[in-house]
Amino acid sequence: LQAVNASLPIQLAALRKTRGLELSWFDHLTFSRHLRRNPARYGLVELDAPCQPTQPSVRPACANPDQYYFWDEWHPTRRVHQLAGEAMAAATRAEPGARP
Repeated sequence: LQAVNASLPIQLAALRKTRGLELSWFDHLTFSRHLRRNPARYGLVELDAPCQPTQPSVRPACANPDQYYFWDEWHPTRRVHQLAGEAMAAATRAEPGARP
């Protein structure tokens, strides 16, 4: 994953030059690490347990999903998606080469 992330800016620059495309990239791994290191800043309380466990069977959802990182065992909650979207929007407005 790190090798892909390292080569991505070079590949995107080549596509911009040869195809005339306007492209942006977002380092979701770095974003996720930042959220997990600063959960209180974003109103997150539970980083590991899912709001609605589905294994071994589906159970009722939690009462406060916006405080959870994961909705189920695999997918982020709407709050994490919102934060990611905001970070992506900010990254597209940043100067070329800026990273989130």
